[in-house]
Amino acid sequence: MNAFALTEAAYAQAKLGRREEAAKLLTQCANDYPQNPWSAAVKRKKDLGDGAPHARAEAAKLLELRPQPPAPLDTLGEQQPADPTVFDDLLDRACQAAILARPLALRPIPSPLLRLTLPEPFENRGTVRVRALLTVEDLPPIAPLRTPRS
Repeated sequence: MNAFALTEAAYAQAKLGRREEAAKLLTQCANDYPQNPWSAAVKRKKDLGDGAPHARAEAAKLLELRPQPPAPLDTLGEQQPADPTVFDDLLDRACQAAILARPLALRPIPSPLLRLTLPEPFENRGTVRVRALLTVEDLPPIAPLRTPRS
């Protein structure tokens, strides 16, 4: 990909009329990436007279969008096996002994049955009647505020 980027940059420089900078980029591509097929094409032609590098068939293969494999999880993100320690083992034994040492509670009277049905939401809809306040005389008298004595 780096060799392709260098040839693409050289092509852009040549289009802008900067031939010496384009030649520098092509020689850098040939020197830095000698085994790359883009470097081989640069060595054969030494110029970009045959068109844009991104228009070639090799570039289409290089630039095609492929699904990327998922990145591996960090080892801390995975579930780690529990390392049993002496303290955990002793704590488990003590908890188990405390639970088993407790006597079983015998209940002579069973617990009351629970109502398993939902109550009717409108069963008490008419039981409370509020008289509407129609006049000012129906309001309670207003008492003046008293300040506390200190």
